[in-house]
Amino acid sequence: MSTDVALTNVWPSLAHDLKDLRERRAAQVRAAAARLDERFVVPPTLDARQYALLHHFTYAITAAVRARRLDDARDLTRRWETASTASGTSLLPGHDVRIVAADECERSDDDRYESPLFLHLDPAPRTVPSAPWSGAGEAIQRAGLDHFITSVTGVVVTMQVRGRRDTTQSYALKALPGTIFIDVVQDPVRLGELILHESAHTLLNEIFAACGVDLDPEARWYSPWKQAYRPAYGLLHAGFAFGVLQKYFEFHAAAGDRPSAYARIRAEIGAEQWDLARGSVRDALAEVRDERVASLLWNFVA
Repeated sequence: MSTDVALTNVWPSLAHDLKDLRERRAAQVRAAAARLDERFVVPPTLDARQYALLHHFTYAITAAVRARRLDDARDLTRRWETASTASGTSLLPGHDVRIVAADECERSDDDRYESPLFLHLDPAPRTVPSAPWSGAGEAIQRAGLDHFITSVTGVVVTMQVRGRRDTTQSYALKALPGTIFIDVVQDPVRLGELILHESAHTLLNEIFAACGVDLDPEARWYSPWKQAYRPAYGLLHAGFAFGVLQKYFEFHAAAGDRPSAYARIRAEIGAEQWDLARGSVRDALAEVRDERVASLLWNFVA
């Protein structure tokens, strides 16, 4: 890694815990699948794309079983092998992701979440043109932040195509680790922002789960991003994601060969927000007892 995170020497230990978490989750699915249908085979090693897809299928299969739609559940188990081995789109060198439009997915409205889940269950997805994704990946890589994608992001669900001046929407959900939901824009720096923002959220969710981070749900600190008082979980998520993006914007604002006017404006706005947020985020960071996680966050909120 070329970011400040590399200097902390905490990533190898965190990566080990993330690997253990994912192996435990895959083992649980493997055991449950054996009882349902022996053809649902979970490989011993999953890449980011397969790991993300596994959660789409297990969410849908679990819902089908609970609704006693056993034929649907078995049909999904048959789809899994083809879906898990289908190729993806190269977002970064050596890192393919599955990119799929929301209207090609199965929608699920879960009361636990404010935004809908779009489940990618198609065993033969459409081929996605590499542009503008390769440009967005390059923008992330040039800023030295590609590790935040390669370590976690496996499925990208696209929602709306937005114009240059349009507001965009994006989110990530704990129910689907490794999946991000984003609008699509043509500017590679702006598209890279959306990918990086939601990847940071899904990575932090995985880190919190892997390291057993338990935060006080009652304490509140002011968030300038939401203009409201938020618990440590929400504030640290915002601090981490916007801290990563601040480094991203500052790089592209000053890039000698291809400076971005959009990044310059966002970097200026972000610096003003951080002047208001830094004290609250640092106070909330005291809630994190795992020194490795605290060190990782500190790199982006200091």
